[in-house]
Amino acid sequence: MIGAKSNWRIGLPLSIATAMFWGIMPLLLKGLLDQLDPMTLAWTRQIGCGVLMAAYFAWRRDIRWRALRSRTVLGLVAICIVGMTMNALLFNIGLKHATPSATQVMGQLGPVLVLIGAVLIFKESFTRQQWFGAVLSVSGLALFFHDHVHDLLQMSSYGFGMVMLLIAPLFWASYALSQKRLGGLLDSQQVLMLSYAVGSVVLLPFSAVDKVALLDVVGWWLLVGVIAVYIFSYIALGTAMAHWEASRVSAMITVTPLFTLVFGHLLGWFFPGYLAVEVHDLLSWGGALLVVVGSFLAAMPRRRYTAESPA
Repeated sequence: MIGAKSNWRIGLPLSIATAMFWGIMPLLLKGLLDQLDPMTLAWTRQIGCGVLMAAYFAWRRDIRWRALRSRTVLGLVAICIVGMTMNALLFNIGLKHATPSATQVMGQLGPVLVLIGAVLIFKESFTRQQWFGAVLSVSGLALFFHDHVHDLLQMSSYGFGMVMLLIAPLFWASYALSQKRLGGLLDSQQVLMLSYAVGSVVLLPFSAVDKVALLDVVGWWLLVGVIAVYIFSYIALGTAMAHWEASRVSAMITVTPLFTLVFGHLLGWFFPGYLAVEVHDLLSWGGALLVVVGSFLAAMPRRRYTAESPA
């Protein structure tokens, strides 16, 4: 942490909440991609979230923007805007050509990059136990999605989607690390508001806005769900990083693919025909267990002993 006391009691549950939100996100987006192209869907998310955040700020009336007078702050905000916008767009393109659970294994590169950045840039401490947990989580993810390795090697539509998903985490990591650096200058909601507003303006000329009006009832419900989940996930992420080390937050949200798997099965059970449920073998489930154990070890707070504590 930088200039603030670490509080895992706040950071841990919010990190898990972020993973849950991100776990269900691709399932909602996959349904919308049947009616909207990736660019339009990204614009719709940005404008919808931006309007809601603007209403929130209008209601509060106590938000200060003086920090934007600093060139350093403006530079960091610009990185956040580019990072969030490009990540949303590339994720949509990748999801268009791949499956929800397959996209999440690539998405885990983001937390890993944030973990590395937190140690190198912010000089956050990371014990051997936590490094072991992080490695265990990444290994578990590779094992969990072992049957998708051949898809990465194929020069096909699916392979193109995976390439897009390999690039997207780079932009997401730049957003997360820049927002971390902005802590104490601009809160996460302010950064989100600027990212949504500017991002929607940039994407507008390339979006087919008229297609949004043609959404059916299911499409509108999915869109509302996407916007709500999108806002809550980034508020939870920003607040978690404000109260906990970025390296530990990123380690915890590596469980996101597990939530996608669980929610995907529930969705297929209650709404058959909406999305094909992927079948995973015993090796994949073993990888899932490694992810859970590894994430716990990486995020578990270190014990602190006082002079009166027994040796």
